[in-house]
Amino acid sequence: MSSQLRQIKSSVISKMQIDFRQGSKFNKDLLPLFNSVAAESREKYNKIIQDSSIPVSNDVHWWAENVSSRNTYTCPLFHLICCIALIEELEKSDKEIQSILVDSKELKKILNINFSKYLASAEILYKPHFAKRLKEIFLPFYYEWFLIHRLIRFFYAKLFLNKTKFKKHEYVLIDTFISSNFVDKDRWYGDFWNSLSLDQKEEILFVPTVVDQDIRSFIKILKSLGSSKRNTIVKEEFLKITDIFYAYRHKYKKKKLILGKSSLGLIDTSGLVLECFMLNRDVFSLLEAILTYKFTKNLSETGINIKLSIDWFEGHPIDKLWNLGIYRHFEGTKILAYQTFRSFPYYLSNYPIPIEVESKVVPENFAVQGQGCKRFVKEFCPDLSVKAVPAFKNLYLWNKHKPDSSSSILVAFPISLNASLDILSSLVKSNVLLNDEDIKFILKPHPAVNYQSLLSSLDLELPNNFIFTEESSFPNLILRSSLLITEASSVCLESLALGKPVIVVQSNVGLTYDPIPDDIPQEIFRRSHDHESLSRAITHFVNLNHDQRKTLSNLGEVIRLKYFEPITASGIDLFLNH
Repeated sequence: MSSQLRQIKSSVISKMQIDFRQGSKFNKDLLPLFNSVAAESREKYNKIIQDSSIPVSNDVHWWAENVSSRNTYTCPLFHLICCIALIEELEKSDKEIQSILVDSKELKKILNINFSKYLASAEILYKPHFAKRLKEIFLPFYYEWFLIHRLIRFFYAKLFLNKTKFKKHEYVLIDTFISSNFVDKDRWYGDFWNSLSLDQKEEILFVPTVVDQDIRSFIKILKSLGSSKRNTIVKEEFLKITDIFYAYRHKYKKKKLILGKSSLGLIDTSGLVLECFMLNRDVFSLLEAILTYKFTKNLSETGINIKLSIDWFEGHPIDKLWNLGIYRHFEGTKILAYQTFRSFPYYLSNYPIPIEVESKVVPENFAVQGQGCKRFVKEFCPDLSVKAVPAFKNLYLWNKHKPDSSSSILVAFPISLNASLDILSSLVKSNVLLNDEDIKFILKPHPAVNYQSLLSSLDLELPNNFIFTEESSFPNLILRSSLLITEASSVCLESLALGKPVIVVQSNVGLTYDPIPDDIPQEIFRRSHDHESLSRAITHFVNLNHDQRKTLSNLGEVIRLKYFEPITASGIDLFLNH
Protein backbone atom coordinates (compact mmCIF):
# COMPACT_ATOMS: atom_id res chain seq x y z
CA MET A 1 0.00 0.00 0.00
CA SER A 2 1.35 3.46 -0.88
CA SER A 3 2.28 5.99 1.83
CA GLN A 4 -0.45 8.26 0.43
CA LEU A 5 -3.10 5.63 1.17
CA ARG A 6 -1.77 5.16 4.73
CA GLN A 7 -1.92 8.88 5.35
CA ILE A 8 -5.48 9.15 4.05
CA LYS A 9 -6.67 6.08 5.98
CA SER A 10 -5.45 7.49 9.27
CA SER A 11 -7.83 10.44 8.88
CA VAL A 12 -10.93 8.30 8.25
CA ILE A 13 -13.46 8.27 11.08
CA SER A 14 -13.57 5.16 13.29
CA LYS A 15 -17.16 4.12 12.60
CA MET A 16 -18.87 4.66 9.29
CA GLN A 17 -22.04 4.42 7.30
CA ILE A 18 -21.14 4.00 3.64
CA ASP A 19 -23.45 4.60 0.69
CA PHE A 20 -22.06 2.90 -2.42
CA ARG A 21 -25.14 3.58 -4.56
CA GLN A 22 -24.61 5.46 -7.81
CA GLY A 23 -25.36 9.16 -7.45
CA SER A 24 -25.52 9.12 -3.65
CA LYS A 25 -23.62 11.56 -1.47
CA PHE A 26 -20.38 9.88 -0.51
CA ASN A 27 -18.88 10.04 2.98
CA LYS A 28 -16.57 13.08 2.73
CA ASP A 29 -14.01 11.47 5.01
CA LEU A 30 -13.75 8.56 2.58
CA LEU A 31 -13.59 10.51 -0.69
CA PRO A 32 -9.79 11.01 -0.76
CA LEU A 33 -9.20 7.33 0.01
CA PHE A 34 -11.82 6.27 -2.55
CA ASN A 35 -10.13 8.28 -5.29
CA SER A 36 -6.72 6.95 -4.27
CA VAL A 37 -7.76 3.30 -4.49
CA ALA A 38 -9.45 4.14 -7.80
CA ALA A 39 -6.13 5.38 -9.17
CA GLU A 40 -4.57 2.03 -8.21
CA SER A 41 -7.50 0.06 -9.68
CA ARG A 42 -7.34 1.26 -13.29
CA GLU A 43 -5.10 -1.50 -14.62
CA LYS A 44 -6.92 -4.14 -12.55
CA TYR A 45 -10.21 -3.00 -14.06
CA ASN A 46 -8.74 -3.12 -17.57
CA LYS A 47 -7.60 -6.69 -16.86
CA ILE A 48 -11.16 -7.61 -15.84
CA ILE A 49 -12.49 -6.31 -19.17
CA GLN A 50 -9.63 -7.98 -21.05
CA ASP A 51 -10.38 -11.37 -19.45
CA SER A 52 -14.14 -10.98 -19.92
CA SER A 53 -13.64 -10.20 -23.62
CA ILE A 54 -11.49 -13.16 -24.64
CA PRO A 55 -14.27 -15.66 -25.58
CA VAL A 56 -16.39 -12.97 -27.30
CA SER A 57 -13.72 -10.73 -28.80
CA ASN A 58 -15.02 -11.28 -32.33
CA ASP A 59 -18.68 -10.69 -31.48
CA VAL A 60 -20.39 -7.47 -32.57
CA HIS A 61 -22.92 -7.78 -29.75
CA TRP A 62 -20.22 -7.74 -27.08
CA TRP A 63 -18.52 -4.61 -28.39
CA ALA A 64 -21.89 -2.84 -28.71
CA GLU A 65 -22.23 -2.84 -24.93
CA ASN A 66 -21.10 -0.23 -22.41
CA VAL A 67 -19.32 -2.79 -20.22
CA SER A 68 -16.84 -3.63 -22.96
CA SER A 69 -16.42 0.04 -23.89
CA ARG A 70 -15.17 0.88 -20.36
CA ASN A 71 -17.16 4.09 -20.49
CA THR A 72 -17.15 4.83 -16.77
CA TYR A 73 -19.71 7.62 -17.15
CA THR A 74 -22.43 5.22 -18.29
CA CYS A 75 -21.36 1.85 -16.90
CA PRO A 76 -21.12 1.39 -13.09
CA LEU A 77 -18.59 -1.47 -13.18
CA PHE A 78 -15.48 0.61 -12.43
CA HIS A 79 -17.30 2.30 -9.56
CA LEU A 80 -18.18 -1.13 -8.13
CA ILE A 81 -14.60 -2.37 -8.51
CA CYS A 82 -13.42 0.72 -6.62
CA CYS A 83 -15.96 0.01 -3.87
CA ILE A 84 -14.44 -3.44 -3.38
CA ALA A 85 -10.93 -1.97 -3.38
CA LEU A 86 -11.99 0.55 -0.75
CA ILE A 87 -13.31 -2.18 1.56
CA GLU A 88 -10.05 -4.10 1.08
CA GLU A 89 -8.12 -1.06 2.31
CA LEU A 90 -10.45 -0.39 5.22
CA GLU A 91 -10.18 -4.04 6.29
CA LYS A 92 -6.47 -3.48 6.92
CA SER A 93 -7.33 -0.77 9.43
CA ASP A 94 -9.28 -0.83 12.68
CA LYS A 95 -12.10 1.27 11.27
CA GLU A 96 -15.51 -0.18 12.07
CA ILE A 97 -18.28 -0.06 9.50
CA GLN A 98 -21.81 0.20 10.78
CA SER A 99 -23.72 -0.18 7.51
CA ILE A 100 -23.27 -0.28 3.74
CA LEU A 101 -25.94 0.64 1.20
CA VAL A 102 -25.59 -0.89 -2.26
CA ASP A 103 -27.61 -0.93 -5.46
CA SER A 104 -25.88 -4.01 -6.87
CA LYS A 105 -26.91 -7.52 -5.79
CA GLU A 106 -23.57 -8.88 -6.96
CA LEU A 107 -21.63 -6.33 -4.93
CA LYS A 108 -23.60 -7.32 -1.83
CA LYS A 109 -22.81 -10.98 -2.53
CA ILE A 110 -19.08 -10.22 -2.96
CA LEU A 111 -18.96 -8.28 0.32
CA ASN A 112 -20.80 -11.03 2.23
CA ILE A 113 -18.60 -13.83 0.87
CA ASN A 114 -15.16 -12.20 0.82
CA PHE A 115 -15.35 -9.88 3.82
CA SER A 116 -17.57 -11.91 6.15
CA LYS A 117 -15.25 -11.59 9.14
CA TYR A 118 -14.49 -7.89 8.76
CA LEU A 119 -18.13 -6.96 8.05
CA ALA A 120 -19.65 -9.37 10.58
CA SER A 121 -21.19 -6.56 12.60
CA ALA A 122 -22.07 -4.40 9.59
CA GLU A 123 -25.46 -4.33 7.93
CA ILE A 124 -25.21 -4.63 4.14
CA LEU A 125 -28.44 -3.44 2.55
CA TYR A 126 -29.48 -3.77 -1.07
CA LYS A 127 -31.55 -0.62 -1.40
CA PRO A 128 -31.45 0.90 -4.92
CA HIS A 129 -32.96 4.32 -5.50
CA PHE A 130 -36.53 4.30 -6.76
CA ALA A 131 -35.46 5.72 -10.13
CA LYS A 132 -33.03 2.82 -10.65
CA ARG A 133 -35.68 0.25 -9.76
CA LEU A 134 -38.11 1.87 -12.17
CA LYS A 135 -35.58 1.94 -15.01
CA GLU A 136 -34.75 -1.73 -14.50
CA ILE A 137 -38.45 -2.63 -14.61
CA PHE A 138 -38.89 -0.80 -17.90
CA LEU A 139 -35.56 -1.94 -19.37
CA PRO A 140 -37.11 -4.61 -21.68
CA PHE A 141 -39.41 -1.98 -23.17
CA TYR A 142 -36.53 0.33 -24.14
CA TYR A 143 -35.91 -1.97 -27.09
CA GLU A 144 -39.52 -1.68 -28.26
CA TRP A 145 -39.33 2.10 -28.03
CA PHE A 146 -36.07 2.08 -29.97
CA LEU A 147 -37.62 -0.14 -32.67
CA ILE A 148 -40.59 2.19 -33.16
CA HIS A 149 -38.42 5.28 -33.02
CA ARG A 150 -35.91 4.03 -35.60
CA LEU A 151 -38.60 2.79 -37.96
CA ILE A 152 -40.17 6.25 -37.92
CA ARG A 153 -36.77 7.82 -38.56
CA PHE A 154 -36.15 5.34 -41.36
CA PHE A 155 -39.34 6.31 -43.22
CA TYR A 156 -38.83 10.04 -42.70
CA ALA A 157 -35.29 9.71 -44.05
CA LYS A 158 -36.59 8.01 -47.19
CA LEU A 159 -39.10 10.86 -47.55
CA PHE A 160 -36.75 13.81 -47.07
CA LEU A 161 -33.34 12.57 -48.24
CA ASN A 162 -32.05 12.86 -51.78
CA LYS A 163 -30.07 9.89 -53.00
CA THR A 164 -26.34 10.41 -52.61
CA LYS A 165 -24.31 10.41 -55.80
CA PHE A 166 -20.66 9.52 -55.39
CA LYS A 167 -18.51 11.53 -57.79
CA LYS A 168 -14.99 10.93 -56.57
CA HIS A 169 -12.93 7.79 -57.03
CA GLU A 170 -11.82 7.78 -53.40
CA TYR A 171 -13.14 9.41 -50.24
CA VAL A 172 -12.13 10.20 -46.68
CA LEU A 173 -14.95 9.01 -44.42
CA ILE A 174 -15.27 11.05 -41.19
CA ASP A 175 -17.27 9.95 -38.18
CA THR A 176 -18.94 12.90 -36.44
CA PHE A 177 -22.09 14.01 -34.62
CA ILE A 178 -24.88 16.47 -35.28
CA SER A 179 -27.71 17.98 -33.25
CA SER A 180 -30.49 20.44 -33.98
CA ASN A 181 -28.60 23.01 -31.89
CA PHE A 182 -25.41 22.53 -33.87
CA VAL A 183 -26.53 22.31 -37.48
CA ASP A 184 -24.69 25.37 -38.77
CA LYS A 185 -21.74 25.18 -36.35
CA ASP A 186 -19.45 22.19 -35.98
CA ARG A 187 -19.09 21.58 -32.25
CA TRP A 188 -16.85 18.57 -32.88
CA TYR A 189 -14.38 19.42 -35.66
CA GLY A 190 -14.45 23.20 -35.25
CA ASP A 191 -12.65 24.96 -38.12
CA PHE A 192 -11.60 21.78 -39.90
CA TRP A 193 -13.97 22.19 -42.87
CA ASN A 194 -13.24 25.90 -43.31
CA SER A 195 -9.51 25.19 -43.33
CA LEU A 196 -9.65 22.76 -46.27
CA SER A 197 -8.85 23.50 -49.90
CA LEU A 198 -11.56 22.96 -52.52
CA ASP A 199 -9.90 19.74 -53.66
CA GLN A 200 -9.75 18.45 -50.10
CA LYS A 201 -13.41 19.29 -49.50
CA GLU A 202 -14.46 17.25 -52.52
CA GLU A 203 -13.02 14.05 -51.06
CA ILE A 204 -14.52 14.45 -47.58
CA LEU A 205 -17.68 12.58 -46.57
CA PHE A 206 -19.06 13.32 -43.09
CA VAL A 207 -21.15 10.59 -41.46
CA PRO A 208 -22.98 12.12 -38.48
CA THR A 209 -24.62 10.34 -35.60
CA VAL A 210 -27.74 12.30 -34.68
CA VAL A 211 -27.54 13.26 -31.01
CA ASP A 212 -31.19 14.31 -30.63
CA GLN A 213 -33.65 11.52 -29.91
CA ASP A 214 -36.91 13.27 -30.84
CA ILE A 215 -38.34 13.00 -34.34
CA ARG A 216 -38.91 16.73 -34.89
CA SER A 217 -35.24 17.48 -34.35
CA PHE A 218 -34.32 14.65 -36.71
CA ILE A 219 -36.54 16.12 -39.45
CA LYS A 220 -35.04 19.57 -38.85
CA ILE A 221 -31.57 18.13 -39.28
CA LEU A 222 -32.52 16.29 -42.46
CA LYS A 223 -33.90 19.48 -44.00
CA SER A 224 -30.84 21.50 -43.01
CA LEU A 225 -28.47 18.97 -44.56
CA GLY A 226 -30.23 19.47 -47.89
CA SER A 227 -28.87 23.02 -48.07
CA SER A 228 -25.47 22.29 -46.51
CA LYS A 229 -22.31 22.80 -48.53
CA ARG A 230 -20.59 19.99 -46.67
CA ASN A 231 -20.62 16.49 -48.13
CA THR A 232 -22.73 14.57 -45.63
CA ILE A 233 -24.34 11.17 -45.81
CA VAL A 234 -26.99 10.06 -43.33
CA LYS A 235 -26.84 6.48 -42.11
CA GLU A 236 -30.57 5.92 -42.67
CA GLU A 237 -30.07 6.22 -46.43
CA PHE A 238 -27.93 3.10 -46.39
CA LEU A 239 -29.83 1.15 -43.76
CA LYS A 240 -32.51 -1.46 -44.40
CA ILE A 241 -35.55 -2.28 -42.30
CA THR A 242 -33.95 -5.66 -41.64
CA ASP A 243 -30.95 -3.88 -40.09
CA ILE A 244 -33.22 -2.17 -37.57
CA PHE A 245 -34.76 -5.49 -36.58
CA TYR A 246 -31.28 -7.02 -36.42
CA ALA A 247 -30.28 -4.36 -33.90
CA TYR A 248 -33.52 -4.88 -31.97
CA ARG A 249 -32.80 -8.62 -31.62
CA HIS A 250 -29.67 -7.74 -29.64
CA LYS A 251 -31.86 -8.06 -26.52
CA TYR A 252 -32.05 -11.81 -27.19
CA LYS A 253 -28.58 -12.38 -28.64
CA LYS A 254 -26.75 -10.83 -25.68
CA LYS A 255 -28.26 -13.48 -23.39
CA LYS A 256 -26.45 -16.19 -25.35
CA LEU A 257 -23.00 -14.67 -24.95
CA ILE A 258 -20.68 -16.49 -22.55
CA LEU A 259 -18.19 -14.02 -21.10
CA GLY A 260 -14.75 -14.89 -19.81
CA LYS A 261 -14.01 -15.38 -16.12
CA SER A 262 -12.50 -12.41 -14.34
CA SER A 263 -11.20 -11.58 -10.88
CA LEU A 264 -9.90 -8.81 -8.66
CA GLY A 265 -7.06 -10.57 -6.90
CA LEU A 266 -8.73 -13.60 -5.29
CA ILE A 267 -12.23 -12.13 -5.64
CA ASP A 268 -14.32 -13.52 -8.50
CA THR A 269 -15.82 -10.57 -10.39
CA SER A 270 -17.47 -12.56 -13.20
CA GLY A 271 -20.95 -12.13 -11.69
CA LEU A 272 -20.41 -8.39 -11.28
CA VAL A 273 -19.44 -8.02 -14.95
CA LEU A 274 -22.44 -10.08 -16.04
CA GLU A 275 -24.81 -8.02 -13.89
CA CYS A 276 -23.62 -4.75 -15.46
CA PHE A 277 -23.76 -6.35 -18.89
CA MET A 278 -27.36 -7.51 -18.52
CA LEU A 279 -28.63 -4.31 -16.87
CA ASN A 280 -27.24 -1.84 -19.42
CA ARG A 281 -29.98 0.79 -19.82
CA ASP A 282 -28.19 2.82 -22.49
CA VAL A 283 -30.12 1.03 -25.22
CA PHE A 284 -30.01 3.87 -27.74
CA SER A 285 -26.20 4.00 -27.71
CA LEU A 286 -25.66 0.28 -28.03
CA LEU A 287 -28.20 -0.14 -30.82
CA GLU A 288 -26.88 2.95 -32.62
CA ALA A 289 -23.50 1.20 -32.56
CA ILE A 290 -24.95 -1.93 -34.17
CA LEU A 291 -26.69 0.15 -36.85
CA THR A 292 -23.37 1.91 -37.52
CA TYR A 293 -21.77 -1.48 -38.11
CA LYS A 294 -24.58 -2.39 -40.52
CA PHE A 295 -24.21 1.00 -42.22
CA THR A 296 -20.54 0.30 -43.04
CA LYS A 297 -21.50 -3.07 -44.53
CA ASN A 298 -24.25 -1.62 -46.73
CA LEU A 299 -22.06 1.33 -47.78
CA SER A 300 -19.33 -1.05 -48.92
CA GLU A 301 -21.84 -2.78 -51.21
CA THR A 302 -22.28 0.44 -53.24
CA GLY A 303 -18.75 0.04 -54.58
CA ILE A 304 -17.49 3.27 -53.01
CA ASN A 305 -13.76 3.43 -52.32
CA ILE A 306 -12.66 4.76 -48.93
CA LYS A 307 -8.98 5.62 -48.71
CA LEU A 308 -9.12 6.79 -45.09
CA SER A 309 -11.58 6.37 -42.22
CA ILE A 310 -11.42 8.87 -39.35
CA ASP A 311 -13.17 7.96 -36.11
CA TRP A 312 -14.08 10.68 -33.60
CA PHE A 313 -12.69 8.63 -30.74
CA GLU A 314 -14.01 8.45 -27.20
CA GLY A 315 -13.89 4.65 -26.97
CA HIS A 316 -17.67 4.28 -26.88
CA PRO A 317 -19.56 1.37 -28.48
CA ILE A 318 -20.23 3.43 -31.60
CA ASP A 319 -16.46 3.94 -32.00
CA LYS A 320 -15.80 0.26 -31.52
CA LEU A 321 -18.27 -0.85 -34.20
CA TRP A 322 -17.39 1.97 -36.61
CA ASN A 323 -13.78 0.76 -36.60
CA LEU A 324 -14.70 -2.93 -36.73
CA GLY A 325 -17.15 -2.28 -39.57
CA ILE A 326 -14.59 -0.37 -41.64
CA TYR A 327 -11.95 -3.05 -40.99
CA ARG A 328 -14.25 -5.91 -42.02
CA HIS A 329 -16.07 -4.27 -44.92
CA PHE A 330 -13.43 -2.01 -46.50
CA GLU A 331 -10.38 -4.19 -46.86
CA GLY A 332 -7.14 -2.24 -47.01
CA THR A 333 -8.65 1.08 -45.90
CA LYS A 334 -6.48 3.08 -43.51
CA ILE A 335 -8.23 3.64 -40.18
CA LEU A 336 -7.39 6.57 -37.93
CA ALA A 337 -8.79 7.55 -34.53
CA TYR A 338 -8.92 11.29 -33.83
CA GLN A 339 -8.94 12.20 -30.16
CA THR A 340 -9.28 15.68 -28.71
CA PHE A 341 -8.26 16.16 -25.09
CA ARG A 342 -10.54 14.19 -22.76
CA SER A 343 -7.84 12.24 -20.95
CA PHE A 344 -9.33 12.25 -17.47
CA PRO A 345 -7.73 9.33 -15.59
CA TYR A 346 -11.04 7.65 -14.69
CA TYR A 347 -12.65 8.14 -18.12
CA LEU A 348 -11.09 4.85 -19.14
CA SER A 349 -12.78 4.37 -22.51
CA ASN A 350 -10.34 7.00 -23.79
CA TYR A 351 -7.36 4.77 -23.02
CA PRO A 352 -7.09 1.83 -25.46
CA ILE A 353 -6.16 -1.61 -24.12
CA PRO A 354 -4.54 -4.50 -26.04
CA ILE A 355 -7.67 -6.67 -26.50
CA GLU A 356 -9.40 -3.76 -28.26
CA VAL A 357 -6.56 -3.31 -30.72
CA GLU A 358 -6.26 -7.06 -31.29
CA SER A 359 -10.01 -7.28 -31.95
CA LYS A 360 -9.83 -4.39 -34.48
CA VAL A 361 -12.39 -2.28 -32.61
CA VAL A 362 -9.65 0.28 -31.92
CA PRO A 363 -7.21 1.18 -34.70
CA GLU A 364 -3.45 1.07 -34.31
CA ASN A 365 -3.13 4.66 -35.52
CA PHE A 366 -4.19 7.74 -33.54
CA ALA A 367 -4.19 11.47 -34.15
CA VAL A 368 -4.26 13.82 -31.15
CA GLN A 369 -4.52 17.60 -30.83
CA GLY A 370 -1.07 18.22 -29.37
CA GLN A 371 2.31 16.63 -28.66
CA GLY A 372 1.54 16.50 -24.94
CA CYS A 373 -1.54 14.33 -25.55
CA LYS A 374 0.39 11.40 -27.02
CA ARG A 375 1.35 9.84 -23.70
CA PHE A 376 -2.27 9.50 -22.55
CA VAL A 377 -3.31 7.41 -25.56
CA LYS A 378 -0.29 5.15 -25.24
CA GLU A 379 -0.54 4.52 -21.46
CA PHE A 380 -1.83 0.93 -21.75
CA CYS A 381 -0.87 0.38 -25.41
CA PRO A 382 2.66 1.78 -25.82
CA ASP A 383 3.02 0.39 -29.36
CA LEU A 384 0.23 2.53 -30.82
CA SER A 385 1.25 4.92 -33.60
CA VAL A 386 0.26 8.41 -32.43
CA LYS A 387 0.80 11.70 -34.26
CA ALA A 388 -0.08 15.27 -33.38
CA VAL A 389 -2.40 17.07 -35.82
CA PRO A 390 -4.13 20.47 -35.65
CA ALA A 391 -6.48 21.23 -32.77
CA PHE A 392 -9.33 22.10 -35.13
CA LYS A 393 -11.70 23.13 -32.33
CA ASN A 394 -9.27 25.64 -30.88
CA LEU A 395 -8.24 28.03 -33.63
CA TYR A 396 -9.04 30.98 -31.34
CA LEU A 397 -6.20 30.05 -28.98
CA TRP A 398 -3.71 31.17 -31.60
CA ASN A 399 -5.27 34.58 -32.19
CA LYS A 400 -3.89 37.63 -30.39
CA HIS A 401 -5.92 38.59 -27.35
CA LYS A 402 -5.72 41.70 -25.23
CA PRO A 403 -5.04 41.15 -21.52
CA ASP A 404 -8.33 41.03 -19.62
CA SER A 405 -8.64 42.38 -16.09
CA SER A 406 -12.35 41.54 -15.98
CA SER A 407 -14.01 40.78 -12.65
CA SER A 408 -16.22 38.22 -14.42
CA ILE A 409 -15.85 34.58 -13.46
CA LEU A 410 -17.08 32.00 -15.97
CA VAL A 411 -18.84 28.97 -14.49
CA ALA A 412 -19.15 26.12 -17.03
CA PHE A 413 -21.58 23.50 -15.74
CA PRO A 414 -21.26 19.77 -16.55
CA ILE A 415 -23.97 17.71 -18.25
CA SER A 416 -25.07 16.17 -14.94
CA LEU A 417 -27.93 18.17 -13.41
CA ASN A 418 -27.05 17.01 -9.88
CA ALA A 419 -23.39 17.94 -10.29
CA SER A 420 -24.42 21.35 -11.68
CA LEU A 421 -26.71 21.92 -8.70
CA ASP A 422 -23.90 21.03 -6.28
CA ILE A 423 -21.56 23.52 -7.97
CA LEU A 424 -24.20 26.25 -8.02
CA SER A 425 -25.09 25.68 -4.37
CA SER A 426 -21.42 25.80 -3.36
CA LEU A 427 -20.94 29.01 -5.34
CA VAL A 428 -23.88 30.72 -3.64
CA LYS A 429 -22.43 29.84 -0.22
CA SER A 430 -18.98 30.98 -1.33
CA ASN A 431 -20.42 34.26 -2.50
CA VAL A 432 -21.55 35.01 1.05
CA LEU A 433 -17.98 34.54 2.29
CA LEU A 434 -16.55 36.64 -0.54
CA ASN A 435 -18.96 39.51 0.14
CA ASP A 436 -17.91 41.27 -3.08
CA GLU A 437 -20.71 42.24 -5.47
CA ASP A 438 -18.17 43.50 -8.02
CA ILE A 439 -17.44 39.87 -8.83
CA LYS A 440 -19.82 38.67 -11.52
CA PHE A 441 -20.47 34.94 -11.94
CA ILE A 442 -21.36 34.20 -15.56
CA LEU A 443 -23.23 30.89 -15.55
CA LYS A 444 -23.05 28.72 -18.67
CA PRO A 445 -25.18 25.54 -18.60
CA HIS A 446 -24.10 22.52 -20.59
CA PRO A 447 -25.64 22.61 -24.11
CA ALA A 448 -27.76 19.57 -23.20
CA VAL A 449 -29.19 21.18 -20.04
CA ASN A 450 -31.77 23.97 -19.91
CA TYR A 451 -30.90 26.60 -17.31
CA GLN A 452 -34.55 26.76 -16.25
CA SER A 453 -34.26 23.18 -14.99
CA LEU A 454 -31.28 24.28 -12.88
CA LEU A 455 -33.21 27.18 -11.39
CA SER A 456 -36.33 25.14 -10.69
CA SER A 457 -34.28 22.48 -8.87
CA LEU A 458 -32.28 24.93 -6.76
CA ASP A 459 -33.42 25.51 -3.17
CA LEU A 460 -31.35 28.68 -2.78
CA GLU A 461 -32.10 32.13 -4.17
CA LEU A 462 -29.51 33.37 -6.66
CA PRO A 463 -27.66 36.57 -5.73
CA ASN A 464 -27.81 39.54 -8.12
CA ASN A 465 -24.22 38.98 -9.28
CA PHE A 466 -25.11 35.53 -10.67
CA ILE A 467 -26.02 35.82 -14.36
CA PHE A 468 -27.11 33.02 -16.70
CA THR A 469 -25.73 33.70 -20.16
CA GLU A 470 -27.37 32.94 -23.50
CA GLU A 471 -24.00 33.04 -25.24
CA SER A 472 -23.23 29.53 -26.49
CA SER A 473 -19.63 30.16 -27.56
CA PHE A 474 -17.12 29.14 -24.90
CA PRO A 475 -14.28 31.11 -26.58
CA ASN A 476 -16.32 34.33 -26.48
CA LEU A 477 -17.10 33.78 -22.80
CA ILE A 478 -13.66 32.78 -21.57
CA LEU A 479 -11.98 35.66 -23.38
CA ARG A 480 -14.19 38.07 -21.41
CA SER A 481 -13.49 36.33 -18.09
CA SER A 482 -10.56 36.24 -15.71
CA LEU A 483 -11.22 32.81 -14.17
CA LEU A 484 -12.96 29.53 -15.02
CA ILE A 485 -14.83 27.34 -12.51
CA THR A 486 -16.01 23.92 -13.66
CA GLU A 487 -15.94 20.19 -12.97
CA ALA A 488 -14.66 17.56 -15.43
CA SER A 489 -14.37 19.37 -18.75
CA SER A 490 -11.85 19.66 -21.57
CA VAL A 491 -12.44 23.44 -21.60
CA CYS A 492 -10.18 23.57 -18.53
CA LEU A 493 -7.16 23.02 -20.76
CA GLU A 494 -8.34 25.73 -23.16
CA SER A 495 -8.61 28.21 -20.31
CA LEU A 496 -5.16 27.27 -19.02
CA ALA A 497 -3.71 27.70 -22.53
CA LEU A 498 -4.96 31.29 -22.46
CA GLY A 499 -3.25 31.87 -19.13
CA LYS A 500 -6.64 31.99 -17.42
CA PRO A 501 -6.65 30.17 -14.07
CA VAL A 502 -9.05 27.31 -13.36
CA ILE A 503 -10.81 26.05 -10.24
CA VAL A 504 -11.94 22.43 -10.44
CA VAL A 505 -14.90 21.64 -8.19
CA GLN A 506 -14.42 18.07 -7.05
CA SER A 507 -17.31 15.63 -6.96
CA ASN A 508 -18.95 14.69 -3.66
CA VAL A 509 -20.65 11.58 -5.03
CA GLY A 510 -17.63 9.39 -5.63
CA LEU A 511 -14.94 9.58 -8.31
CA THR A 512 -13.56 12.95 -9.37
CA TYR A 513 -12.96 13.11 -13.12
CA ASP A 514 -10.02 15.49 -12.84
CA PRO A 515 -9.38 17.28 -16.16
CA ILE A 516 -6.00 18.80 -15.22
CA PRO A 517 -2.94 16.98 -16.64
CA ASP A 518 -0.35 16.05 -14.04
CA ASP A 519 2.31 18.34 -15.52
CA ILE A 520 0.31 21.59 -15.15
CA PRO A 521 1.92 23.96 -12.56
CA GLN A 522 -0.05 24.46 -9.35
CA GLU A 523 0.15 28.26 -9.74
CA ILE A 524 -2.51 28.30 -12.43
CA PHE A 525 -5.21 26.07 -10.96
CA ARG A 526 -6.84 25.00 -7.71
CA ARG A 527 -9.09 22.15 -6.64
CA SER A 528 -11.97 22.75 -4.24
CA HIS A 529 -14.00 20.23 -2.26
CA ASP A 530 -16.43 22.54 -0.44
CA HIS A 531 -17.66 26.14 -0.45
CA GLU A 532 -14.94 27.28 1.94
CA SER A 533 -12.05 25.99 -0.18
CA LEU A 534 -13.85 27.33 -3.25
CA SER A 535 -14.08 30.78 -1.64
CA ARG A 536 -10.36 30.72 -0.78
CA ALA A 537 -9.43 29.76 -4.34
CA ILE A 538 -11.60 32.51 -5.84
CA THR A 539 -10.11 35.08 -3.47
CA HIS A 540 -6.59 34.00 -4.43
CA PHE A 541 -7.11 34.35 -8.17
CA VAL A 542 -9.17 37.55 -8.24
CA ASN A 543 -6.51 39.29 -6.15
CA LEU A 544 -3.53 38.45 -8.37
CA ASN A 545 -1.32 41.42 -9.14
CA HIS A 546 0.01 42.40 -12.57
CA ASP A 547 3.24 40.39 -12.27
CA GLN A 548 1.38 37.28 -11.13
CA ARG A 549 -1.03 37.56 -14.06
CA LYS A 550 1.93 37.95 -16.41
CA THR A 551 3.41 34.75 -14.96
CA LEU A 552 0.15 32.91 -15.66
CA SER A 553 0.10 34.31 -19.20
CA ASN A 554 3.58 32.91 -19.80
CA LEU A 555 2.52 29.55 -18.39
CA GLY A 556 -0.45 29.61 -20.75
CA GLU A 557 1.86 29.95 -23.76
CA VAL A 558 3.81 26.88 -22.66
CA ILE A 559 0.60 24.88 -22.15
CA ARG A 560 -0.77 25.97 -25.54
CA LEU A 561 2.39 24.93 -27.36
CA LYS A 562 2.37 21.53 -25.68
CA TYR A 563 -1.31 20.60 -25.90
CA PHE A 564 -2.65 22.44 -28.97
CA GLU A 565 -1.25 22.18 -32.49
CA PRO A 566 -1.97 25.23 -34.69
CA ILE A 567 -4.03 24.75 -37.87
CA THR A 568 -1.60 24.66 -40.78
CA ALA A 569 -1.66 23.30 -44.32
CA SER A 570 1.04 20.78 -43.43
CA GLY A 571 -0.91 19.70 -40.33
CA ILE A 572 -4.07 19.13 -42.35
CA ASP A 573 -2.09 17.16 -44.92
CA LEU A 574 -0.67 14.99 -42.13
CA PHE A 575 -4.21 14.38 -40.86
CA LEU A 576 -5.71 13.43 -44.23
CA ASN A 577 -2.76 11.52 -45.65
CA HIS A 578 -1.86 9.16 -42.87
